[in-house]
Amino acid sequence: RSEHIAQQQHRIRANRHLVKMKMRLTASCRQLLRRASLPLLLYVLVSFVRKIYQSRKGWKLIHGLEDKRMAKIKKTLPKRFGMYPSSLWTPLLPIFLNGWLNMFYVMLLKKVIQDRFRREEIERPDGGVVSVDWLSGWGQESLPENAPLLLVLTTITGKSSDHSIWLRAAAQRGYRVCVFHRRGHDLPLKTPRFNIMGCADDAHAQVSYVRSKYNKSEFVAMAGLSAGSGLLITYLGRYAEETPVQAACCLCPAYEMNIWKMLDDKYPRVASHMLESVRNQWVRDNSDMLHSHDSKAAKAVERATSLSDFVEAHAPFTGDGDYSGWLVRSNPMKHFQKVQVPTFILNALDDPVSLADNIPDEELFSDVSNFLLLKTPHGSHVAYNDGFFGTRSFMMDRSIDFLDTVRSVSAEQDDDEE
Repeated sequence: RSEHIAQQQHRIRANRHLVKMKMRLTASCRQLLRRASLPLLLYVLVSFVRKIYQSRKGWKLIHGLEDKRMAKIKKTLPKRFGMYPSSLWTPLLPIFLNGWLNMFYVMLLKKVIQDRFRREEIERPDGGVVSVDWLSGWGQESLPENAPLLLVLTTITGKSSDHSIWLRAAAQRGYRVCVFHRRGHDLPLKTPRFNIMGCADDAHAQVSYVRSKYNKSEFVAMAGLSAGSGLLITYLGRYAEETPVQAACCLCPAYEMNIWKMLDDKYPRVASHMLESVRNQWVRDNSDMLHSHDSKAAKAVERATSLSDFVEAHAPFTGDGDYSGWLVRSNPMKHFQKVQVPTFILNALDDPVSLADNIPDEELFSDVSNFLLLKTPHGSHVAYNDGFFGTRSFMMDRSIDFLDTVRSVSAEQDDDEE
């Protein structure tokens, strides 16, 4: 009995000692937090103010040193052209200044803000189908016949309604807006042919269709979003002498095709999500048709374990032969220097998809004509939300500013020639 009492007393003393240790540890943590809270708060505040300062100081617009036309366009652009966000009076400012949060926020807005579109399909000579989606509402039906046209090339798996925030911004500035959809892109895949970067020949057919429908339009502009920006450059380069497009906006481009491997290595979760998206878009419901055309290639796209593997495996379905042939025809950097129309390029350094590491050196843009590059510290990927609740688009506002300036400068040049 005395041994049992001794054990109980020992446990009581041990518990008391443990309680004291916990109390001391808690007191130490509280004291540490009190001492560290002010420096930590100051650090967070200084970092946030620094981000704001970076966004407000105005970022350099880069263009060809010998490009007099672009120099005049740049000089005529509105002041504070490169300051994002344009307004600091918003509770969402911390979101706008973080690439990941901004991207997730715009993904949420896409589900909430969706406009209506009217679709017109175009059958290609091989039986494939592409479409032109016309924005409905926002005064589009009452525009005059000569209203400027804005032709939009969408993201890798996006659809028209996903871009409502940006498209309505263009509509409010007086543009007649339409979106080009690629084969199998929010459309049934009619033939075993698709290209995740899009086909320049198909794009030219879409441009020709729109131009014939509104042949009195005095100005034709084109904008490419993300992967659509790659098709934009490829199309404008390959059809430089034939296109009716007079100015363009290349928004959040990834440039070289090594971007797929870069995403696999740096952000494997992002790459994995994109892999499943492109596989669901073009392969899942078209497996039998793809297998009947090229069983080996169909198995390769179905079994691809990385985004870069899928891109390489899908080459036989593009109509360009193998992967090297696809690169020659679909890598926008192969056609970059052939573009002849004034083109605005916008990149964010915090873009989680079109990585800043892949943006070419400034010397490249200094040596070529027809391009104006703006790199902002923030903006994320095809996001650039602006306004109090982020329902405005800095990206499209600046794009329309650029296009309107091109129109103005071109009109002045025409008057001078007369």
